[in-house]
Parts: sequence; structure tokens; C-alpha cells
Amino acid sequence: VKASGRKLQRVSLSVSLRGIRMTDLASDEDQLQVSIY
Repeated sequence: VKASGRKLQRVSLSVSLRGIRMTDLASDEDQLQVSIY
């Protein structure tokens, strides 16, 4: 899916007992962090 010529963002999605975390691979910053407790 392309939206107005932008490249897709490459992210890492990790699911653990602590929660769900989505990290941007280019800048290594957290985009989303959800606790499952």
C-alpha cells in the first residue's frame, strides 16, 4: 500500500509477557507499547 509516494515504515513487532511493542527499525524508537496487564 502506497500513500502519496511515501515508503512503508519498517518496524519490528515483539510480543512478550510484558506486552506488545512496535519499534521503528530505522530510528530504533518505540512507536507503540501496550502492556497486557
